[in-house]
Amino acid sequence: MLRRSLLSVAAVVTAVVFLATSCSSGSGPPSGLTAYGRVIWNLDALLHDVFGHQRVYVNYDAGGPGPPRENFSTRFIAEAASRYYIFTFATARSSAFRTVKPARPPNAHVGGAGWAMPLTLNHLYISCGHGNWLYAHGGQGPANWELFCGR
Repeated sequence: MLRRSLLSVAAVVTAVVFLATSCSSGSGPPSGLTAYGRVIWNLDALLHDVFGHQRVYVNYDAGGPGPPRENFSTRFIAEAASRYYIFTFATARSSAFRTVKPARPPNAHVGGAGWAMPLTLNHLYISCGHGNWLYAHGGQGPANWELFCGR
């Protein structure tokens, strides 16, 4: 009976250690993610790092030429200009992404089949590092909201 209890305790401890290490939020993205999964994890982590547990919105600014710009904030503007962001990774923290105000902002890319627009957070651009910026793609392409790091 004692041996069975020790084995049960060992199994519980092993499960707790596995869950603690696999759900750790401060050690970077989980292993096994695709490149797209790492982009989403780092965005979720950045939004958690900046806003904590507050509701986050993506607000659209259609005030200039070209496609509307998308800005993350905790401010709701209006039904036609805001949508709330749904987190994929609820506990992601310590993002590799940073917000910056570059001397030369990244360019939007507009073509015949779609566009790619740099995203902002509180009106600061989101750097993926190594000269890359976080972009949203619109137009022809996948049905979901496509995000990527590019120049």
